Amino acid sequence: MKAPILRLFAIAAAIGVVANCGSATAPEPFGSGGAVGGGGGGSGSSGSTGPGDKQAPTVTIDTPAVGALVNIGDSVLVAVRLHDDNALQSLALAGVKLTGSADLGTLQRTIRYTEVTVPVGGVSFRPSLRDTTIRRYLHPAQPLDTTLDSLIVMAVVTDTAGNVDTTSRAVNLVTGPRVTVVTPASGDSVPAGVGMTVTLHATHAQGVARLSFHAVGDSTWPTKLDTTISSTYPPNSTDVQLSGIVRIPSDAPVGGRVKVTSSATDVNGQPGGAAPISVIVRGSTNAEPLVTQSLAARSEIGDSVSISANGDGIQMVGFVVLDTLGVQIKRDSVSLPTPYASNSQQRMDLNLPATTQGSKVFVYTFAKDQGGRVGYSIKLGTTVPQATEASAYTDSTLVAYGQTFAVPRSGIIGDIAVDPVHGHVFLSNTAHNLLEVWSNATHTFSANGVAVGALPWGMDISTNPNYLLVANSGGTNISEVNIASADPASISEDLSKRILTRNTVVYVLHQTATPNSDSSSIVYRLSAEGPIEYSDRPQYVEQGAGGLIYYSTQPTGSATPGTIRVIDPTQTVPDPRHLWQYGTEATDESQIALFNVDSMVIVKAPQGATDVSDQMVVCDHTPGSATVGTCVTDSTYTGMKAKLVAAVSSDVQTVVGLDVTSLDMTDTTFVARSADRKWIGFGEGNTKSAAARVIMAHDAATFGGLQVSTTIPMHDLIENASEIVTGLAIDSTGLVVGAHGSQESYFAAVPDYLHLRLQGTYDSQDQGAGIAFHPGANGYTTDGADQVAFVASASGKIEIVDMVHYNNRGTLQLKYPVYGPLRATRPLPGDPAGVILKLYAMTTHGLVVIDLRAGDIDPP
Repeated sequence: MKAPILRLFAIAAAIGVVANCGSATAPEPFGSGGAVGGGGGGSGSSGSTGPGDKQAPTVTIDTPAVGALVNIGDSVLVAVRLHDDNALQSLALAGVKLTGSADLGTLQRTIRYTEVTVPVGGVSFRPSLRDTTIRRYLHPAQPLDTTLDSLIVMAVVTDTAGNVDTTSRAVNLVTGPRVTVVTPASGDSVPAGVGMTVTLHATHAQGVARLSFHAVGDSTWPTKLDTTISSTYPPNSTDVQLSGIVRIPSDAPVGGRVKVTSSATDVNGQPGGAAPISVIVRGSTNAEPLVTQSLAARSEIGDSVSISANGDGIQMVGFVVLDTLGVQIKRDSVSLPTPYASNSQQRMDLNLPATTQGSKVFVYTFAKDQGGRVGYSIKLGTTVPQATEASAYTDSTLVAYGQTFAVPRSGIIGDIAVDPVHGHVFLSNTAHNLLEVWSNATHTFSANGVAVGALPWGMDISTNPNYLLVANSGGTNISEVNIASADPASISEDLSKRILTRNTVVYVLHQTATPNSDSSSIVYRLSAEGPIEYSDRPQYVEQGAGGLIYYSTQPTGSATPGTIRVIDPTQTVPDPRHLWQYGTEATDESQIALFNVDSMVIVKAPQGATDVSDQMVVCDHTPGSATVGTCVTDSTYTGMKAKLVAAVSSDVQTVVGLDVTSLDMTDTTFVARSADRKWIGFGEGNTKSAAARVIMAHDAATFGGLQVSTTIPMHDLIENASEIVTGLAIDSTGLVVGAHGSQESYFAAVPDYLHLRLQGTYDSQDQGAGIAFHPGANGYTTDGADQVAFVASASGKIEIVDMVHYNNRGTLQLKYPVYGPLRATRPLPGDPAGVILKLYAMTTHGLVVIDLRAGDIDPP
């Protein structure tokens, strides 16, 4: 028998023959002379003969077929037929990739599927073997080559005289579904006469179209076993599972084998499959079922326990839940359909009482076989069944608060809004330009969602409770969605009400005044900076009691800063206004910031005309309209302002000594409001290591009555110079504002719009998320039950904080990490008795809805 290295060399030489269109030169490592070919029957065959026996053996590839599609990473079944006139010695199989050219001497061979030799271990076939069929799986070489390309399957046969024949078969490597065999495991055993459960799991990014498995017994069995089970799936089925029961014949011999192969195709017809497995037939046993279980370290009340039972036909499985004192909380079981399987895999919902939230419980499982024998759970890795219930192995799990509902479509959720009238929860899905709608009545999401504008983010129920405002941060508009329906399928945006958020610019005017040459008049010298533009893409939005709509704008990818703006939606064409009152004083205290004008140009006095003032030409349009602007000329900003007001009723604003760069918002700015809508708050997110700012506005029905806080209170609230704001909340009447930071939570009193005084802090979990007050919170006059705030952290905890004494009133451990906003409401229609409050948050696995009862909040 030739050494493996020589066989691989022979493969390379044979490839060279193929590349040279069947040249009659024999592979050099196996001698020379003689014709190439030798009856291989496959594409690209060649042969060589030894010095004695002149008849070369033949090898023919039956499987895979020419041009077959093989999923990258899957094993390849190769079936070959061998013949020799005297005696066969060995076979070598490999899968290779070809690059370069044989004619140019640059042909390169790369092993992609590891060589297999038959027989194994350097021995020969049995003496005088002249005809045989060999089936072997080629496995991908490591590290895995993921190139989509042709694969050349090579087969090299030698006889005992050293004669060689080679053949090749080209197949195509593709990226079809990834398939795994969940059950049974390769090498498992199954008794005759029972059912064997086969479960497959397949995934593909573009969708799995078909999944199937084929179970076949040994050809010598008295009763043949040849079972195929398959299923097709609708488009976009990216993650599927197939289960079926294969009945093992009652006369299947002990030690016989069942081979299970799998196959799948994606929506483009590309194949995939798992490596085949073998299961051994064993005799019946008097032992109890072997039971193991899988339970998450954290579980929600509706989660499940996974039960694996092996025995002589499993007819029933179940579980038991105990509290920390060993008292039984729940016991449940389920009968399984016939034919009973020997390897049953079942998931059973725990459906625990709501009162177990926040507690640790202990779970063990059991199974009964068709003979009535009961086995109890054992530790993974143990192989001896457990017949005594008192000795059953238990797993513990912390029952987390809330129930998590997977969002139908992937994507980051920007905000959460709750409609308490119809019991709907709205999530802004930024990746799909729509709102996901969860119904409290059905505990499900609507299938289609609600289409809105581009990159929807912040939301607020309007002063008209039939409408939901949605800030579309991928564009420059705010959607108004009609939510006045109990049926989510009837909810849609009212396109006629979409609000366009026009852009605004700011100018900085420098104006100096000096007497003319004879001191008889004043000469003005002017210069200007601008137009200074900001992002006008709305991100978070709230509506005040007077009807004004407040929103923050999202900084763009080109680093255009965000701002805070307000619009009057009753205007025919709403004109946004900057909130500027929180800005700081400029170094040049005489400079003037100009807001709410269309354009400004400085016209310098003629050179040498020392007694002639510079002029400013400023244009503006009638506020709230799409009319063409009117331009006025003046040498002073006060004169310009008076002329514009007289000409078009301009809403121009001039602010002396304002540093306009201090208005820049470099990251997300959160917007919140009190329940009575009289107070609007803004919280600055990532400030690039500067102290975050919180700004308060006291709402009014018109722009003229609006009052906004200055910069002074902000530094009093956020004492940590590098703290950011991750969430903002205001109590029901605007007496207290809570700012959740990355390290602490801050609570401040709001006696009036100019005062925002820090009252206390709470050392909350780091990496904060949202914050929400109890809906009944009302300053420091609320009762004990309502006197709380809820602060969330990325770790998956929501802490209940006393808003007066700044201590912990309870901790809600969730199953998954959270991000983004946190909302709190009274119970929704259909909620069970005893629920006093509901919380809503986004986790890494979906929307978590938490029903709170009085006992979940500790007394003050």
